[in-house]
Amino acid sequence: AAAAAAAGAAAQVKIQQPEPVATVTMQEEAEEPGSSGLPLQVQPLHVLVGHTGAVRGCALSADGQWAGSASWDGTARLWCATSGQLQHTLRGHSSWVQTCAFAPSGDQLATGGQDGLVLVWQRSDGLLLHKLQAHTDAVTCCVFSPTGTQLLSSSYDGKLLVWNVAQGLVEHTLTGHRAGILACAWSGQGRALLSASRRRECAVREWCLPVKEERENDDGSANRKRNEEAEGEEEKNKRIKA
Repeated sequence: AAAAAAAGAAAQVKIQQPEPVATVTMQEEAEEPGSSGLPLQVQPLHVLVGHTGAVRGCALSADGQWAGSASWDGTARLWCATSGQLQHTLRGHSSWVQTCAFAPSGDQLATGGQDGLVLVWQRSDGLLLHKLQAHTDAVTCCVFSPTGTQLLSSSYDGKLLVWNVAQGLVEHTLTGHRAGILACAWSGQGRALLSASRRRECAVREWCLPVKEERENDDGSANRKRNEEAEGEEEKNKRIKA
């Protein structure tokens, strides 16, 4: 009898279930009127069509007025970024074009190719200005220095080269990677460099260029200054001897 009474009492006990909690997804929350988290609909300003092979690299000038593209069709192209119109088709590589980069001024575009060449083009008319040849394998990346007077290039040959653009000469050859280099970067301060290698090594290396001695200006003023200082020292020595 006691057991039956206990069972009846238990049957009369109502178990309190937790109230269902309303969940609001991010999309529902964004769609609420007056919500500040509305998703932005970003549409392309222009679709730049013309290459006939995969586009492997692209770049924008610092002022946003010009765009460059590098393609496996063997060409690089210069576009007006504000109108989307093609300005120049750059032909000079004998194989795939892998990468491109604008000079800080936007007046020049550098391209690197499977043929191991780095070519520097004049943006205004598409003329080839410099042919930089020293890599022994495909060029994977290139970037101008902050001043635009030097250029950094990386390659599957495992070398990182620093070029004097105007002279077309290699100023520094940086070696140490045990695999091909896929990417490189130049700091805004001008001395620090980065390079990243392929899967055999999977490493990022940081480099620091040496501080250059006083450079001669285009008008030769630095050289004249050194000559004047030498002449002054010579006159001083003559007075002392006298």
